[in-house]
Amino acid sequence: MPNGHDMLDSAEFETWLKSIDDRTLMEFTARQSYQTCQRCAVNETRLRKLEKRGTKSYGLAGAGGAFFTGVVLTLIDIFRK
Repeated sequence: MPNGHDMLDSAEFETWLKSIDDRTLMEFTARQSYQTCQRCAVNETRLRKLEKRGTKSYGLAGAGGAFFTGVVLTLIDIFRK
């Protein structure tokens, strides 16, 4: 949620951007891009770990449910005959 501080920070940032020269702006942009790439790399490995963690347990739960369903259907079929 935006509040007064965010709006003031944004206004100060805009005035700072207008006051600096081109070289300083390019260096600032390069630094920000580099930091963003580093954060993306860290988050990518974290996301891979999180996504990989659940697949084994979901597979095991699905196999257990299929086995249980098979046993129940087999028992129903045996008692019907």
